[in-house]
Amino acid sequence: MPDSTQPNPPRRDALEELQLALREQQVILDTAGVGIVFVKQRVVVRCNQGFGQIFGHADGAAILGSPTPSLYQNEAAARALAVAAYPAMAEGRAFKSEVLM
Repeated sequence: MPDSTQPNPPRRDALEELQLALREQQVILDTAGVGIVFVKQRVVVRCNQGFGQIFGHADGAAILGSPTPSLYQNEAAARALAVAAYPAMAEGRAFKSEVLM
């Protein structure tokens, strides 16, 4: 039986901190007045309700798993943004743009 008088082991503390950070991040996503999306390898892995609404959905669930090129007007528009954005992002710099989608 674990000794309840001892502090949490480091791994447990780290897990609790991670869970707290995820809950805080979810609150930010849920309350943001803008659309927010997380993309990994050109696939939507997480987004908020605002992002879903931009594309005509009640929430973001319908967009999860979508390839990002499918969000643009056409393949050429997706490629043009990639050419402009990837160099900055590869260097860890921010990239800002407005694109009709």
